Amino acid sequence: MHHSHNRITIVVVVIIRILHQVMHLIINSIIIDVVVVIIRIRRQIMLLIHNSIIIVVVVAISRIRHQVM
Repeated sequence: MHHSHNRITIVVVVIIRILHQVMHLIINSIIIDVVVVIIRIRRQIMLLIHNSIIIVVVVAISRIRHQVM
């Protein structure tokens, strides 16, 4: 009787450990996904800012040219 009880506790401990590993894996993969998404969004934002700066500069130059002409 006592022996079977020990076996049950061992099984429970093993299941808890496996669940713990799985949780860690899931959490890590979620964190990695979030980081990747943030990096992509940042790159997108940087591109947008870069493009808008170029557009502003081009518009400013064309206006200055028009005033000079």
